[in-house]
Amino acid sequence: MRRKTPKSWSRLHRAGAIIVGKTHLVQFALGSWGTNEHMQTPRNPHGSSATTLVPGGSSSGSAVAVSANLVPWALGTDTGGSVRVPAAFCGIVGFKPTIDALPRQGVFPLSQSLDSVGILARSVEDARICFDALQEEKQTPTSAPQPPMRVGRLLPQELEGLQPDVARSYAESLATLERAGFTLVPFEFPVPIEAFKGVTNAIMITEGAAVNARFLEDEDLLIDSSVRPRLVAARSTLAVDYLHAQALAAEWKIEFAESMRKLEIAAVVMPTTSCTAPKLEDVDHSQAPVHFTRPVNLLGLCALSMPAGSDAMGRPIGLQVVGGAFDDKRLLAIAAAMEIAIRPLNPAYQEAARA
Repeated sequence: MRRKTPKSWSRLHRAGAIIVGKTHLVQFALGSWGTNEHMQTPRNPHGSSATTLVPGGSSSGSAVAVSANLVPWALGTDTGGSVRVPAAFCGIVGFKPTIDALPRQGVFPLSQSLDSVGILARSVEDARICFDALQEEKQTPTSAPQPPMRVGRLLPQELEGLQPDVARSYAESLATLERAGFTLVPFEFPVPIEAFKGVTNAIMITEGAAVNARFLEDEDLLIDSSVRPRLVAARSTLAVDYLHAQALAAEWKIEFAESMRKLEIAAVVMPTTSCTAPKLEDVDHSQAPVHFTRPVNLLGLCALSMPAGSDAMGRPIGLQVVGGAFDDKRLLAIAAAMEIAIRPLNPAYQEAARA
């Protein structure tokens, strides 16, 4: 059966956009490194002819197209970080709106509970322009908030295991935001961030296995070795475990919103990924760079990743700004103010300033 044209494409076309084409991604949108064994992995533009860096996934080709200046905007989907991770690895902006803030009609699903259509762009302002064009109703542009602005920061114990350059970038970003007038408030998620892993997987992979069941029956289909085993294993998930995960998600959503309200914070600032983009041959598919991104999907929030410097090898680092559910417009405004503040941390800006 032929699938319908995604509604988001139709809205962009009506707004005057020229649809260039489709990009590669991870099979079934199930993988955050951005690899694809059978259709090839898009090359991260921050690599070299001798070094192929992973682009991040699952929306790998979309991020590469924007980072390589092939297009100004690209759409992707984000179920546990699939827009924000490639944005961080490729040095661009990746915006994951609240679930259903943008239409999902015509998009092949992975997890109906967690999927969002997201935007990859070169700046926060570009992401806002695209978001406005994709909205059902005409939106009035929101001006950037004037500091001081209260935002949350993670507790030190949640930052253990960060690549040293990522830890440095996060600390520098926080210090820069404070100098710009932001007030940083210690923030604690309802449970340790590591606890989101099992709960998210119980929902995401189980729903993914259900929607893709017909493909798993045929062992001759060319399904990546990093994808098939996860979907097959998920078919043995007990219904009681799935329902328990959904109940925990509902409980944590309430607790997260209440914490933001009590602390009077507008957003939470955290790393996008624990590491920068590794070489393709160094990828470990038993691990995933979604530690800091998957809570956003499970809690039904909106979030944006923006460039925040680079590591010693020149590989981009992302800073993630997380907003409350259905607070997309305010998050974009906050992120725009933060982008101006941390711009000097980015190599491209530094080079332009010296020129």
